[in-house]
Amino acid sequence: MKAMDANEPSHGDTNLKRTQPDDDNFSEELSGTAAAAAGVEFARLCGVLKRTPRTGWVLRKVPHPESVADHSWRVAVLCLLLQRDNNQTPQLDTSRAIEMAMVHDLAESIVGDIAPSDNVPKEEKQKLETDAIHKIAATLDHATNHPIIPAADDSSTPSAQMPQNKVERTCDRLLRVFEEYERRESPEAKAVKDLDLLDMLVQADEYELANPGLDLDEFFVGTPPTRFHTTVVRDMAQEVHRQREMRRCQTKTDLPTNQETVKKEETSTILSKHDSDFIQTYASANPSHSPEDIESIVRALRKSETTELENLN
Repeated sequence: MKAMDANEPSHGDTNLKRTQPDDDNFSEELSGTAAAAAGVEFARLCGVLKRTPRTGWVLRKVPHPESVADHSWRVAVLCLLLQRDNNQTPQLDTSRAIEMAMVHDLAESIVGDIAPSDNVPKEEKQKLETDAIHKIAATLDHATNHPIIPAADDSSTPSAQMPQNKVERTCDRLLRVFEEYERRESPEAKAVKDLDLLDMLVQADEYELANPGLDLDEFFVGTPPTRFHTTVVRDMAQEVHRQREMRRCQTKTDLPTNQETVKKEETSTILSKHDSDFIQTYASANPSHSPEDIESIVRALRKSETTELENLN
């Protein structure tokens, strides 16, 4: 019988080795599962903004108010308009502005849309949002397995022109862009804040158009064109104000005067033959009262009676 080689496994050992996974592959599988779970959690956090209504509109009882995600989406798309602004020195980095717009309200997925009426001190609000964005960044870090991407510094130099060895993790990129927006120092941060305000103005104007009688004047008074820093955005804010003012002036012109309204209401009440006979008889017996005055009184009485009957029904 052939002696068994010391390095040759027995049949039992062979079966055992065949069912045992490779350590490296097993670790990668666990890592991939954890990353996928973190990615789903990141998606859910972002999704919260789709169900978070903007507080300002809710407080003013605007029907079907937009969500924070609605607002952030339009601010991000409006960044494409920044390419028109050729007077900026240095030239605005539109891609960085879009990144900033996408995440500028991301912390609200945890803390909610805190409004001035909530009476939360500025420092406390800032801390709540900073803590929230760090939690979101940590989730993103787990989801991306700490990948590195080309880094862009705080200047206007496009990331594509950065040295290849200068890199940053995705979560750090998120934090840096968010903090840049909060500081409002770079041209991009100022431009995105301007677009944030512009979206609010356009949305307020759209709500007034869709809901006759809704007055959101406070949003326009508090956001005059002089509040904007970026030329192209300031021009658009001025245009929104102009269109709204023209519309309001036209509405005032189209409205009947108080006398016309009263006259229309008076003539809308139909008088019976008995009422007409009474007016003529009373006017003849009382020359000091004109038939028109007596008619107005009778119409007012009939209108009052009609209103009472409608209320009873």
